[in-house]
Amino acid sequence: MSAPAENSPEAEPILARNYAVRIGLLLLVGFAAVIAGVGYDEGQMRVLETFEETTAVGDRAYFQMPTDAVKPPPAAVSFRGQPLFPVSYAKVELRDTRMTRAGMADDAAIQVYTSRDPVPPQEGESEKHGTQFYFLKVERDEYIKVRAGSPGM
Repeated sequence: MSAPAENSPEAEPILARNYAVRIGLLLLVGFAAVIAGVGYDEGQMRVLETFEETTAVGDRAYFQMPTDAVKPPPAAVSFRGQPLFPVSYAKVELRDTRMTRAGMADDAAIQVYTSRDPVPPQEGESEKHGTQFYFLKVERDEYIKVRAGSPGM
């Protein structure tokens, strides 16, 4: 018996089988590459996708108010090397979503915040133009107003 001719119907299934094997191998290699890429990306997720809350929402580290109000008040916390003194022990009601984190107190116990909204002076409080005020969270949506410099309420 002789070998089938190139144009005969018996030669076509062998040619189709070769293409099918090649396409199958390409698909297998492609799927393996996709799986390897997904595995690599999953391993890098903590580096690539980070989220940091910059408002006071969810902060449960509250400043503990002193039981007896001493005048002049002692420094509440130290922030960036400067002591922060309470302007008064009266709580200021501000929304947590409107507060922006200024940083962590030097003792790393609580966060120090600034307000995005203007905060009017409290009764008996004198404000100098350009004075920077900070806020310490005492409860949800409640803060005490503090400032750097000398004590004085």
